[in-house]
Amino acid sequence: MKRDLDLVRSILMYVENADDEVDADDMATERWPIETVAYHVRLMAHHGLVDVSRDARDMNGNTIELTVAGITWDGQDYLDSIREPKVWGRVKKTLAGTVGSTTLDVVRQTASMVALAMVREGLGI
Repeated sequence: MKRDLDLVRSILMYVENADDEVDADDMATERWPIETVAYHVRLMAHHGLVDVSRDARDMNGNTIELTVAGITWDGQDYLDSIREPKVWGRVKKTLAGTVGSTTLDVVRQTASMVALAMVREGLGI
């Protein structure tokens, strides 16, 4: 399964807006079925973006229960760098036109550069 950075952003925003823990089922949609969401949540937990409080699978490896307890400090920093829709749109366009798929660190750095460029444009410098 390929990593979907739009889904990573969506999960972070969903969890941030929740008042309590979030079940992966609640984040599943037609576009992103439960196993896709679960894969991304586990990947995000493994890389320190979210904390998972419950993770259960059946004998076939299918998700029975997966609960996100919250966003980590690194997850908050990453979300802050890509939160604004204008910044996120420009980041995706920039990356698609240059490197295609990439790492979260490159996305974060690109988002910082895009945000700085937008500030400079706004200031006329």
